[in-house]
Amino acid sequence: MLKKYHIRKDDQEWHGTLEGSKRATVIGKLKKDVTSKIFKAAKNYGNAEVYIYNSKGKLSSKKNFLK
Repeated sequence: MLKKYHIRKDDQEWHGTLEGSKRATVIGKLKKDVTSKIFKAAKNYGNAEVYIYNSKGKLSSKKNFLK
């Protein structure tokens, strides 16, 4: 099963959230910190996609971690 993670910014912090989850998997002040932790989780799972949004909420990139 493919897991989809989304990295977005709210008013103050960046959140890395698994699609369908109500709570963030990772929360941080810096986008790069949240991104690296979500990438690590996605690599460990091995069948995941990470969608990264800019601070205005538009999709800026997508990365696949497939086995």
